Amino acid sequence: MQGLYVKLNTKNLADEMRRSVLSQHEKRPGRRCDVMSKVSKTDWKRLNEMEDEDIDTSDIPELADAFFEKAEVKLPPKKSVTMRLDADVLDWFKSQGQGYQTRINQLLRKYMEAQEQRHL
Repeated sequence: MQGLYVKLNTKNLADEMRRSVLSQHEKRPGRRCDVMSKVSKTDWKRLNEMEDEDIDTSDIPELADAFFEKAEVKLPPKKSVTMRLDADVLDWFKSQGQGYQTRINQLLRKYMEAQEQRHL
């Protein structure tokens, strides 16, 4: 595996989860939300390189507390697997305390997302 670098910041986990809720498509019966039917004309590379403060959000209204009271975080279902890890890698994750399996999953998810971005 080459060049795997992932920054896990649990301090921002709540913000990331909140953004995840905002980015989810609301599924409606009879409507396909999981596949885009048109090719995007968005310059995704340029957007990925922008800093958050450079994005003009003035036309986006603030979400009220009522939105977040009704919002649901829908994470992909977990699947139990058996995986062989190097002993020192597993020991290091376990030494970080409770939740080491969740941290391994987060690391793998970030790697997967980075690889998906490379292939856009």
